[in-house]
Amino acid sequence: MDNQRTDRFDDKISRASEEEKQIFDRDSKFFLYQDGLMWTRFQTAAVIEGAMLYGLYQLTPHLQRPDKIALVLCGSGLVLIIGILALKDNSDALGHLDRIRQFEDRFGRPFVWRSWPRSLRGIVLVRIMIGIMVGLNLWLIYRVLISSL
Repeated sequence: MDNQRTDRFDDKISRASEEEKQIFDRDSKFFLYQDGLMWTRFQTAAVIEGAMLYGLYQLTPHLQRPDKIALVLCGSGLVLIIGILALKDNSDALGHLDRIRQFEDRFGRPFVWRSWPRSLRGIVLVRIMIGIMVGLNLWLIYRVLISSL
């Protein structure tokens, strides 16, 4: 069944102009690139968060209070900036995904999300994790500035 569907799509897409095919190809590559970039940035933010927590809690005897403040403020700022960039990558990718869907709808093969459960797509989880990291960092900033951590 899936081969028949692919054959019909190939027949219909052959009616598209060469320019439309190139735009579709570029949009597909750009979408995959931006999605990969989003996940790479999220991983970078997670590594920075881990390094900051390690430095804050494992190197405590070796760090003075100003060092702790600098570590938490710099680490939190980097995590926030990288998180915002990851969300921007996702919004860029979704713009191209809309054009891909329009092209596929026009030629009879709609894009199908294959995720379980449907409400927990990757971007939802990224937003939740970035929110948790930012919340944790705000708590750490409060702890380092107000109390003696």
